[in-house]
Amino acid sequence: MSTTGILKSDNPIYRARLLRHRIGIALSVAAMLTGLMFLFWILAVLVINGIGAVDLDFFYEDNASTR
Repeated sequence: MSTTGILKSDNPIYRARLLRHRIGIALSVAAMLTGLMFLFWILAVLVINGIGAVDLDFFYEDNASTR
């Protein structure tokens, strides 16, 4: 049994599977990039809006709710 015909690029089944594979990979990469974009957006907002609250007193003072 020869498998040379299965792996050739002129095989329509192989081309269809390869196309579906490439579409799936592209959708996966797009989903990953979308998630990373939102993650970095959230982190940027936290850093930009929260950087003013961070000083040495932030680390050394007791929290009033723990008393």
